[in-house]
Amino acid sequence: MPALRRRLLFRLATSDTYERRVRALPPIATAARRRALRYVAGETLDDALAVARTLHARGLRAAIDFFGEQVRDAAGFAYETAGPGYLAYIPGGGLFVSAVADLIAGRKPDPKYGKIAKQRSLHNNYLTLPVLFAMISQHFPFTYGHENSWLVLLGFMALGALVRHVFNLRHQDRDIRRTVGLVVAGGVVLIVALAPQPQAAGLTAADFPAVQQVFQARCVTCHSSHPTNPGFTVAPKGVMFDTQAEIVANASRAYEQVVVTKAMPLGNVTGITDAERDLIGRWVRSGAPAP
Repeated sequence: MPALRRRLLFRLATSDTYERRVRALPPIATAARRRALRYVAGETLDDALAVARTLHARGLRAAIDFFGEQVRDAAGFAYETAGPGYLAYIPGGGLFVSAVADLIAGRKPDPKYGKIAKQRSLHNNYLTLPVLFAMISQHFPFTYGHENSWLVLLGFMALGALVRHVFNLRHQDRDIRRTVGLVVAGGVVLIVALAPQPQAAGLTAADFPAVQQVFQARCVTCHSSHPTNPGFTVAPKGVMFDTQAEIVANASRAYEQVVVTKAMPLGNVTGITDAERDLIGRWVRSGAPAP
């Protein structure tokens, strides 16, 4: 049904016959225009420029799209789009100006510009989700904190491009099952590859003093009731490691940040070593025993 509805609405929106019939009935034409203006800036170039200037005055940027469904000749296209005000809103409008000039002069525009535009559009289409992931990945330290973080990034970029391809196929009403299968398989591979690997534990309460010493040396500069790090006046997220009880209570959180993702200490400003991370990991996996 959604695909059928899209095709129907597109046909109605681009039908000369339908438009003439609607315009021939003033009450219906007025209602249709009022409804359409919820989604478009207007019917003419001047309408679009007026809205763009209003947005610009409010500190917003605007891009004008010319649909051109009813344009049937080069002269009409040039009339609608060759105005200096319109081009002023198009970043890097040089290629566009060249194409318009060719049309006005009766020359065939150079097809290489169309190919360049198609290439850029294709890149933008498939890079949308990978770029979005790169923007939010700072919230997921298991990605950038991995020892092969560049491979993790490439894996998520490829997965994002595949998801985008699913959207493209769906919009064309094509079969998406095979591509969805690839997306699921790729997601499973990434999950398995990034999952923490089980390691030996075997520590007892007798080992707690050594563990506490690591927390005192590497963590309490920030995670303390009185942080000594000048960047903090209170412990981040209220997590503190001043006492034995606090260390045991926050053991699982420390394990996630210090051992699994290695996101903490932040920037490793306190110089924690791999051996110390391993010690905390073994202690937590042993059940966080303490005297």
